[in-house]
Amino acid sequence: MRKFFLTAIVLILSLSSWSQTETKITGESESLVNWISLREAEQRNKEVPKPMLIDFYTEWCGWCKVMMRNTYSDLGIASYINANFYPVKFDAESKDTLVFDGVTYKPTGKQKRDPHEFAVKMLNGSLVYPSTIFMNKAANFNMSAQGYLEVKKIEPMLVFTLENAFRNSSFEDFNSQFEKSFYDSLQTALYKSKVERSNRNFYRQCHYFI
Repeated sequence: MRKFFLTAIVLILSLSSWSQTETKITGESESLVNWISLREAEQRNKEVPKPMLIDFYTEWCGWCKVMMRNTYSDLGIASYINANFYPVKFDAESKDTLVFDGVTYKPTGKQKRDPHEFAVKMLNGSLVYPSTIFMNKAANFNMSAQGYLEVKKIEPMLVFTLENAFRNSSFEDFNSQFEKSFYDSLQTALYKSKVERSNRNFYRQCHYFI
């Protein structure tokens, strides 16, 4: 477990550093995640198995837009998702018929805000938006998270799903250990980096005056 957290820390520290250097450039983007359709995700998963991330949204959902603009435009998070997941952005009030896992899903009605059967099924009838499903079909794993997920909240969920940590731990225990291992180490690394930069600047100034 310790080795696992150290690996996760190294990976996300590098992504966080990358994100910080690019924030000014990408901050205005709606999303840097390469979203695909549910059908395409299922087809790709048959060829190369990967976890799926399904973002359930509606056109009227303000926090859905905030999450696209903030969380999914974070370069570190988007890069991690694009490399390791099949990301799907699904309109929970879509009027299209679809087939997933051999089951046909349709709209529940013709009114604009009538939910789609797929949303009702995946969210267990709790239609809160945004809602995010983290799915690993190969391991028969499915975890849902309701509401807006900032970067700090979604990071452990992504790692928990990708690394199959659910086989040995509940998410609550994993998240607690993740926060202690990752965020404490992150603060230490950022502080150390800041001190090193200050020292380099100081020595440059000293060399200049000499």
